[in-house]
Amino acid sequence: MTCFYLFVEGVHDCAAIYKILHLNEFNEVHKFGGHPQFIKKIIPNRYPFDGDTLERISPAPTIMYRESDSKYVAIKIVEGDSRIAEAVNGMINIRMEDIEYASGVGVILDADNIDIKSRVRSIEKEVNKLGLDNDGDLSICIQDSTIAIRSKKLRFSIYVMPNNKDKGTLEDVLIDGAVYNYKDLLEAAERYMSDLPEKYYNELGDRALSKRKKALVGFVSNVLKPGKANQASIRDCDWFTSDSIQGVENHRLLHMYLNEQIDL
Repeated sequence: MTCFYLFVEGVHDCAAIYKILHLNEFNEVHKFGGHPQFIKKIIPNRYPFDGDTLERISPAPTIMYRESDSKYVAIKIVEGDSRIAEAVNGMINIRMEDIEYASGVGVILDADNIDIKSRVRSIEKEVNKLGLDNDGDLSICIQDSTIAIRSKKLRFSIYVMPNNKDKGTLEDVLIDGAVYNYKDLLEAAERYMSDLPEKYYNELGDRALSKRKKALVGFVSNVLKPGKANQASIRDCDWFTSDSIQGVENHRLLHMYLNEQIDL
């Protein structure tokens, strides 16, 4: 029995990982019954969740489970490098007997317009900075693709979308999937976007910028799942398929990363 801890930047990223895991026979855990205690311990048990902030959206991770090999993946949404570092650093509060179940820690985030090496270094620097305990010793440390949490060393990895080498975002990965599975709908979305009144078109910026790509994804999502949030479409529709994981390079690379970490 193992649990892989995965930190992502937003609900769309979480939905994308959910979909890929679901294609590999993982299902979401909705009830504690029949699952080990360490799963219950990573769920927030008080409100407010953060100080006295009346945030209504629960920070509970999405927990995926595959019965055939008793494997768990906990997907935690955190925004910003410092918040990701705080979440990773928070693992030192897990009791040692629960850390024994951990198989590794991963972070998936967007490159945006930053080069990949700088993006990775930023996360590692933030985590190591927070890992200093009251005596100035490292209670958590990232080095050479491992993360040391007190006396236990785990595999640690960072995957930067769209493909761990180019600048871009999750939207690039999703649009690749739309080209593969919804080409006619994507082309209709592009025609619609090109006919927008100038003031709205200018607000979206150049075709290569992320705002325009987010709008394209939103258009396709709202046709596939009218009235639903984009993440519902990403989870339920064919942005990712078994065929696209084989035939679309950015899909193949993301799946390969998850397979290396989790053994899909």
